[in-house]
Formats: sequence, C-alpha cells, structure tokens
Amino acid sequence: MKLSFHMPTKVIAEKECVRNNAEIFNIGKKAIIVTGKRSAKENGALDDVIWALRKNAVKYVIFDRVMSNPTVECVYEGAETAMEEEVDFVIAIGGGSPMDAAKAIALLAVSDIDKKDLFGGNIGNRALPMIHIPTTAGTGSEVTPYSILTNHEKQTKTSIGAPCLFPEYALLDVKYMKNLGVKTTVNTAVDSLSHSVEGMMSAKSNPMSDVIAREAIRLIAQEFESLESGNFTEECREKLLYASMLGGVVIS
Repeated sequence: MKLSFHMPTKVIAEKECVRNNAEIFNIGKKAIIVTGKRSAKENGALDDVIWALRKNAVKYVIFDRVMSNPTVECVYEGAETAMEEEVDFVIAIGGGSPMDAAKAIALLAVSDIDKKDLFGGNIGNRALPMIHIPTTAGTGSEVTPYSILTNHEKQTKTSIGAPCLFPEYALLDVKYMKNLGVKTTVNTAVDSLSHSVEGMMSAKSNPMSDVIAREAIRLIAQEFESLESGNFTEECREKLLYASMLGGVVIS
C-alpha cells in the first residue's frame, strides 16, 4: 500500500467554539479579519471573534471587501492593508470566498510576488498563520492548502497552493449557519458531496482519503430528505458542516 497523508490544521468543532477557545486568538499581536460585507456581521461570527480578540488584548483590523469569487485585485488590496497595519496573523470568516481570499492575503503579506507571477507555480512556502471559521458547509477550504481566485486576465478561476496555506486552526460552530438560506444550504451541500465523490474517483486517492470520503458521503446522504424539503434541524446542519470539513480533508 502506498500512502501519503498530511493534515496540519487543528480542527475544533463544538458549540461556542470561538468563545470557548479564545486562547487560540493569542497567536499574534494584531490580526486582519478577512470577510464579506454582510454575513459574518449577521450570523454572529464577527462578534464572537472580536470578543475573543479583546479578551486576549489582541488588536485587529477588518478587511470586509471580499466578494463572491475573489479577484486577484481584491487579495492584493487585502495584503496591502495587512502590511500597512503590520498584522501578524489572519482570521477568515465566511464561506469559500473569504477563506480563499484570506489564504492569498496571508501569502502576499509576507511575499514579494508580482501579479503576473502569482499563478506561475513558484509562490514559495511562507505565509502568516491563519484561523478559519466557516459559515457555510460546502468548500472545506478551512482545512485545505489551496486558494481559488478569479483571474480576469485569463478570464478563468485559477488556484494557488502551498503547504504554508494550511490554516493553523479551523473552528466549526453550526450556530453560524442557523439562518442560512435553503438555496445556499443545498448548493453548498452538493458542492461538498462532489468533493468526496470526485476524491474517491481521483487517481491520487488512497485508502485513508477513501475512508474519509465515504464517511462524508454517508453523512450527506442521510440528509437528502432535509435538503429536498428545505427543513434543516441543528443536527442536520452539524452533519453537513462536518461532512464539508471531511471533504476538504479529502481534497488535501
């Protein structure tokens, strides 16, 4: 059997995991919080993070200009903010877009990479440490070393990847998804399911990734009726969030 498995992100999944693990946010003296304009403010995630930072007397700046499918221009703007504010770690709050943007910002804040060279495959292996807090259950980006960005020059979405882009921590709390809309919940669940199915079909799959993929598929399949009806209990959302994270492990 040939097996290679590397998963350096520490995952904590529990209710109130941000406030209950506030000491995690003491990994630096100043953070940049990368998020979108609305969701993190509405679901309570941003309030919890700010509470944890203040408890540790950690300064912070908020970069909330991440759009759906973040662009190269957006992450360079975020990196410039990070450098100007002299932050030493990154907190991502949101779905795949803020998490992907946060990884690129963490990289670019400490790396001199020209825009034309960003997708050239030679981005080094240095980035600011990161804490990721997903607020949707779909991408699994909180446990992957990849960032997908919109590349207007090539008119496509392109990924960058390096071991340094693994977040230090992934904090999973289903309460941030309590009011997530039906369409978003269903679409992200299908996205999550595809990660595990495609992972098992990949030529790079191995016995360990297949075990994780099967568990993710099993959990999502248990909630097919909920996804069809649009009625989501807390237990259902917990399963979908956990399965999404497992799908990210499969990708990695």
